[in-house]
Amino acid sequence: LPPGTYTLRVVEADAEKTDIVLDGTNTVEVSLAVAQAPESPSWTFTVEDGGPGPGFSVVRRTGSKPEYGPFVCEFAPLGGGTYYIEPEGLGVRVQLRLDGRSIVWVRFFPELAPEPGEEITPVPKVYDLYLWLGRMPRTRAEFEAVLQYAARFAPEVGADMEQARRARHVIVLGETLSEAQERVLHLSGSRVVRVPDNWEEVLTDLVARGVPVP
Repeated sequence: LPPGTYTLRVVEADAEKTDIVLDGTNTVEVSLAVAQAPESPSWTFTVEDGGPGPGFSVVRRTGSKPEYGPFVCEFAPLGGGTYYIEPEGLGVRVQLRLDGRSIVWVRFFPELAPEPGEEITPVPKVYDLYLWLGRMPRTRAEFEAVLQYAARFAPEVGADMEQARRARHVIVLGETLSEAQERVLHLSGSRVVRVPDNWEEVLTDLVARGVPVP
């Protein structure tokens, strides 16, 4: 290389060394620390009985149910038998036995790996649903929405970590659950869904659709 000042950059990596001065005769050794890409999370799933299903439906695939969220799809109608669901690229496969008369929800979500030194392990699940009430409802509409949700899905209600760890799903109303507490719940095998505001809208919609978890 001719004399001059150079910059060495590793393409597609967050590594760069600037102000490398060469006089045309010298040798310069450059050490670069390339950040390792984060490991892809492993995935797990839950299977829930959605209750009796209608006697008719339409076969659709990815994105067929936008009213339930942007990543929801439906496979229907399905007769009784054994079925397998294997999302592409997630490395997880679910076996289901269906009776041909009910709705079954299958939800996929990434598992968190413990930080160094953490020894939190999954705990046996006693409850299907825990409603973490971080604050009291501020309006009558919020209060009524919580009552209707509780009457429809019969969750355990409170703000107790040990109880919440024993639930498959934890719906958090308000912002009182810390990130550390949420991580403990994830590592305990619980799925956490936060509803910081718009309680009335979210809970009323879930009751109307007969779906306990957003």
